[in-house]
Amino acid sequence: MGLCSERMGLCSERMGLCSGRMGLCSGRMGLCSGRMGLFSGRMGLCSEQMGLCSERIDLFSEYCLGLVKVKDAINRRLYK
Repeated sequence: MGLCSERMGLCSERMGLCSGRMGLCSGRMGLCSGRMGLFSGRMGLCSEQMGLCSERIDLFSEYCLGLVKVKDAINRRLYK
């Protein structure tokens, strides 16, 4: 189970924490900055424009945020 608050832009899951406001995502596998569009980790995706981070594929996309653009980021495989 996860927790999402659109107002605060926060998504929390077992493996990590995503903050839409600050564009930062940290978890076991690495650190993601949405503003800079940088990701360091094994299985991660970062969307620079939306400031969203997903430590695992589709972790936050539909469940927390439901944004179509996240799927585009997943398809592009910003991090391989």
